[in-house]
Amino acid sequence: MNDQALIIFYKNPTLGRVKTRLAATIGNQEALSAFLHLADHTRAACDELADIEKYVFYSDQVPAEPDTWPENNYQKRLQIGTDLGQRMKQAFAELREIGHTHIAIIGTDCPYITPELL
Repeated sequence: MNDQALIIFYKNPTLGRVKTRLAATIGNQEALSAFLHLADHTRAACDELADIEKYVFYSDQVPAEPDTWPENNYQKRLQIGTDLGQRMKQAFAELREIGHTHIAIIGTDCPYITPELL
């Protein structure tokens, strides 16, 4: 096992539940489209990281069927906790427990993220 790991916090893409502040201005459908575009950009940057174990932590449920985060490149987990701080703390603890010692965490909404930055 690689000691390096990347946690990707991913909100399940549900109409009306993502980018809600943006949706107040542009509507739920456009906000969902923006969310999915940013998530695709994040995934593309992460796809290029070959020497790091990558974990997608879903907000609501791990999908039963394949989604845009391929199983051969991303391990999938569920966020646990009642607030963001607790969920992040729990994700770090899970990965430390299985032996990772160098762990970073990101979200999926940064348009300027690059593989080099990661």
